[in-house]
Formats: sequence, C-alpha cells, structure tokens
Amino acid sequence: MRFILRVSVFACLTLCACQSPSLEPERRATGFVQALNARDIDLMAEFAATPFRFRDQEWKSAPDGSGFVRGAATERVANTSEELRTLLLDVGANVKIADPTPVADPPSKADLLSDPLSGAPIQWNELNLVLFRRGEGDVEHIAIVGVDSKGKVKCLYVN
Repeated sequence: MRFILRVSVFACLTLCACQSPSLEPERRATGFVQALNARDIDLMAEFAATPFRFRDQEWKSAPDGSGFVRGAATERVANTSEELRTLLLDVGANVKIADPTPVADPPSKADLLSDPLSGAPIQWNELNLVLFRRGEGDVEHIAIVGVDSKGKVKCLYVN
C-alpha cells in the first residue's frame, strides 16, 4: 500500500513539474516585439489573444511652436482571431521597434497609465505593462506592450 501511495505522489509531483509556467511579462512582450520586427504574423498571433487592442498616438506641433506634443490617439480592437490576424498584418507592415529590449527601469504602471496612456480604456489597467523605446528623433517614440496574467499580449501602444 505504501508503495502505491509513493508512486502516486511521485507521479503527481512529476506532472506538476512538467507543466510550463507562464513566462514573465517581459519575456512574452519581448517575444512579441521580436516577431513584430521580423514581420512574423503567425508568431505574433501565437503571443497575442483576443480581444487585442492597438493604440496609435500621433505627435503634433506644440501650439506655442516649442516642439511636439502628443496628438490624437486611435484605438483599434480585434475581437476574433480573423480580426486579430488582419490587425497584426497592418501593425506588422507599419510599426518597427528599434530596441527590442524592455526599458530596464521604466516608470511606474500608474505613471504609464496617466501619461502616455491617459484616456486609454480601462482594460489597460488589468495588464502588466512593458515599455520599449522605438527610437529617438524629434520626439521620444515608445511602445508599451500589455500582457495579461496568462502571459498573452492583449494590447500594444505606439506613438
């Protein structure tokens, strides 16, 4: 009887050890960004889940002519796998992230939600946010990838 109990406990422990834990948000976000830069829509879709939100924020000249300020944001939502694929094709054709390494010491989630994600739908609040730099120019271009608790990319913000 003890032998059967030991074998059962060993089998349970083995099965638990074999389950792959959800990758931490930074690794999932980095994989998504690398797939995006490679224009690998299939891999991007594997990292993502619906509903998927893509928020694109424009820059505009400051009213006083002193430089640039954030302009209007457009948010698109893919609710089905077909819509997701269509959206990812568009994003993959138009977005590149210069540095596929997450920012080492990003602002707090509260800071990201208040600026630059001010006005974003509440769904962003529920996600782990990973910040990337898209390159420097006249303005600081960034990307924010939102990863849910299951390790799926649910949102992408670019400016």
